[in-house]
Amino acid sequence: MNASKGMTEYFDRIDSGVLETYELAKKARELSFDPEQKVDIPIAKGVAQRVEGLISAVSPKILGSGVAQRIVQLEKKYGR
Repeated sequence: MNASKGMTEYFDRIDSGVLETYELAKKARELSFDPEQKVDIPIAKGVAQRVEGLISAVSPKILGSGVAQRIVQLEKKYGR
C-alpha cells in the first residue's frame, strides 16, 4: 500500500509510541510494580500476528511457531 508522507509519518509516530510504552511496561514489571514479569500480549503488525499473540497468552509455546506465517499463506490462497 502506498501512503502519503504525512500518513507514513503518522503511523511511524504510533509505532514509536507503542514501542516506548512496551519498554516502559517491561521496566515497571522488572521493578516488581506488577505481579507479572512480562507484558502479556506481544506487538502485532497484522491479523496473523494478532491471532498468534492472543493464543500465546494461554499457550506460550505457540509464539514464534510459524502459526502467523501459515495464516498469511492461507489468506493468500483463500482470501481473508
